[in-house]
Amino acid sequence: MNQSQRFEPILESVRSGLWNLLVLSLGAILGVGLVLFAGGRRGALPGGGPSAMEGPAFAPIIEKVLPAVVSIDVEKRFRHSDLGIEGGIDQDNLDPGFPEEEFEIPSSGSGFVIDERGHIITNDHVVRDGVRIDVHTSTGATLPARLVGRDPMTDIAVLEVEPDRPLPVVSLGDSDNLRIGDWVMAIGNPLGVLEGSVTAGIVSAKGRSDLAISGGSPTYQDFIQTDASINPGNSGGPLVNGRGEVVGVSTAFNAPGAGIGFAISINMARSVAEELIRKGRVPRAFLGVNLMALDKELADGWGLSGIQGVVVTDVQPGTPAAEAGLREGDVIIEFNGVKVGAVSPFRLLVARSEVGSRARIRYLRMGKGMEVEVELTERQDPAPSMPRTSSATPMDDLGLLLAPLPGELGLQGVLVDSVLVDSPASRAGMRAGDVILEEGWSPVGNPDDLLRRIERALDQRGVVVFRIQRGSARSYLAVRPR
Repeated sequence: MNQSQRFEPILESVRSGLWNLLVLSLGAILGVGLVLFAGGRRGALPGGGPSAMEGPAFAPIIEKVLPAVVSIDVEKRFRHSDLGIEGGIDQDNLDPGFPEEEFEIPSSGSGFVIDERGHIITNDHVVRDGVRIDVHTSTGATLPARLVGRDPMTDIAVLEVEPDRPLPVVSLGDSDNLRIGDWVMAIGNPLGVLEGSVTAGIVSAKGRSDLAISGGSPTYQDFIQTDASINPGNSGGPLVNGRGEVVGVSTAFNAPGAGIGFAISINMARSVAEELIRKGRVPRAFLGVNLMALDKELADGWGLSGIQGVVVTDVQPGTPAAEAGLREGDVIIEFNGVKVGAVSPFRLLVARSEVGSRARIRYLRMGKGMEVEVELTERQDPAPSMPRTSSATPMDDLGLLLAPLPGELGLQGVLVDSVLVDSPASRAGMRAGDVILEEGWSPVGNPDDLLRRIERALDQRGVVVFRIQRGSARSYLAVRPR
């Protein structure tokens, strides 16, 4: 036996061992891969753990939240002039006899139920100018909604419905705890015809402000930016995190931004809704200054390189800022211990402060650091309400504002100046611009006479019947107070 033959069994044994080792290694690698893949398929909910890329687990979240999401139908009141129809167009041919008659356009949006009393959060722009509001629940029920209050300054509104049985309620989360990259879902009624639709994406930014939004930008902004698809009709619907908690109110989308959407942070929306339910309005603290950003050029020109703050451009007389001695050109750098970097967050910071509290402000005057205490008063915002003319006479029980009929119309009667949102008159079908010709079977002549007759009819029968003219058509309407 030669030397190579003697070593052949040893070499064969080595070859066999290496092959077995290779097979075992490949098996181990494949096994780990399968375990990781299976773990990802069965992992935690989005945003809730190491398997946040998990897809199928969205379903349990939607099953939890969707029953508390509603779609909202609104009849809105407009005039042709509101739509820019003027100049070169014969208005009389558009509205014979009523060149500025108001007409209605249907609109839709979304909302979500926040308590067992039937309160619903939505966007102010969804219900603004509405004369009738209906809510459609996930069970298919349609409920008339009462407008509890609206806050154009944040674009939040609260509705109330009275269902036969308690409605499902959402769980409100803490938007301050959101992280960029967390999964979120937008639920709502996109395009007004796709009730219960769900889209998913991630939080791509927080604390967005100074956004220009079509239809009117709210004064106070604290937006969550997301790539979850938000479309017309989603407005007012919930933005939900991976635990099924509402963290935002879907509000705006940006078509040129390739799917970027924005939602009002739930922390701001919650505080506004609570004030609207409790008081019907939102008290806000007031400082009394006009501001601009401290940009790089301005900072360099004043020798303030590296400084962040906001510049006081005007101090309103008789305001807390004036009484504290703040002046034009002061640069506010800190408010109650919070660093100030931009105008919109600072404005929101002041507004959220308690009315009557004393705030400590640090600022620079010609580069020198100074500090002052200011007692904040309440900001006097114009109350959001229906437009009223000085000649209109209110009929509060029915929600009517009545005015003398212009003589050029050639009719005898009383003009309906406006109809309050969600009022008995609105629900009966009364519209601004209608002419009331008769109460009962008797002609009417002026608002005061009509008011006396309405009160008498309500005392005797609890309902009042009007004969009205709208355009060239005449009809009867029966209106009963709530």
